[in-house]
Amino acid sequence: MKDSTAMFLVVAGLVLTLLGVGGIEASMDAVGLAQCLLVAIVGLMTMGAGVLAIRVNSSTDYYS
Repeated sequence: MKDSTAMFLVVAGLVLTLLGVGGIEASMDAVGLAQCLLVAIVGLMTMGAGVLAIRVNSSTDYYS
């Protein structure tokens, strides 16, 4: 995966997480809370995938 694609995943995950947390603060019922919590979790997972891709791209073999 290219670095630009991985960085897009990080930024998109950050935006999803922020939208989910904002929705959690504004939720009026349990269904809205659960939906926004799910959006925030998906955002965190997307950010995690992007960070993992960046780490894989930048890893080098120090022992050779």
